[in-house]
Amino acid sequence: MSYDPETGGGEEHLLGALNTLYRRRKLLLYAFVLTCVGSAVISLLLPVYYEASTIFLSASPDQAKPGVLFGENSSQLNYYGSTTDTERLLTLAESNELLEFLIDSFDLYPHYDINPDHPKAAFLIRRKLKSLYSVIKTKRDAIALQVEDRDAELAARMANAAREKIGQMALSLVRSAQTKAVQAFESEMAAKSWELSVFADSLQRFRQQYGIYNMTAQSENLTTLYAEAISELADNRSRLETLERSPAIPKDTLAYMRATVGGLEQKLAVIQSEMNRYNEGVYKMNFYERQYYDINEALSALKLRRKEYGATLSADTPALILVESAETPLVKSRPQRSLLVLLSGGVALFLSVFGILLLEAYRSIDWPKVFHD
Repeated sequence: MSYDPETGGGEEHLLGALNTLYRRRKLLLYAFVLTCVGSAVISLLLPVYYEASTIFLSASPDQAKPGVLFGENSSQLNYYGSTTDTERLLTLAESNELLEFLIDSFDLYPHYDINPDHPKAAFLIRRKLKSLYSVIKTKRDAIALQVEDRDAELAARMANAAREKIGQMALSLVRSAQTKAVQAFESEMAAKSWELSVFADSLQRFRQQYGIYNMTAQSENLTTLYAEAISELADNRSRLETLERSPAIPKDTLAYMRATVGGLEQKLAVIQSEMNRYNEGVYKMNFYERQYYDINEALSALKLRRKEYGATLSADTPALILVESAETPLVKSRPQRSLLVLLSGGVALFLSVFGILLLEAYRSIDWPKVFHD
């Protein structure tokens, strides 16, 4: 509306509109009152719903790690989950698996008056449940799960059951990864056990082939025997040479000394043969023993890790941290009858004013002539 300061046309137009509304005040009052009465009657027929809410935080999945459970990484432990962990819980809370759990656990088909034999029964029951179920992330990064129902106690039980199911689903994801790790450990343990058996058989075969049972002791013993045999042989050869140069020595004595020297030479040959045999097998034995002990050590480490992961799987580690459990609501959440009545009356009043002014503005127009032209 424009206002002309010289003619005052804008003011006259405003006063005309107010005059029109004043003349139609009864119609406006009737429209407002009738709408309020009608909306009040309708609101009384609407079903009453109660809302139960539970609040929880995401827990850090680090608590389910074996290193944390056995005190290896306690300095790096975070009890509360990150934003990613919170988003994971929100995703689980909105999944069809959770909806199906609530539907089956609380027998919601008859409760929501939906025929389970209907071709679209699954779609209808999920749509109905979603309209009464919500999960949001609060401004403080907590998760608020809300369930509405005509039965206040049922709403609380459904909210708590949904929260517990979310925790179980989140924990199953972590344990699924740990189970795969355990399976990988067991597969690796089986491979290491087979390798250990192969090297044990090879070591046993080499021991029989080369007569090596204690490399350190046998090496020292053979070295000592070899040195003693050489020394004793050299000493007896010197004595024999001395005796052979003396014509007064009896032949029997010389024959005895020659036999002694011959025996010592054979003894030295046997020791030399054993040393050659030992030297031939000691390198293979060293290699296979080192591999055997390395594999055995790796197998022991795998068994320890397998034991730790097995203990972690059976441990009661939380996937979420409860802040507030859902309690039976005492006050209805909807309908807000007074608000509904006032809002309906306000809308009716606005539309009535708009309609009256519109009709008054175009009342002088000859509509048949306009449409005819």
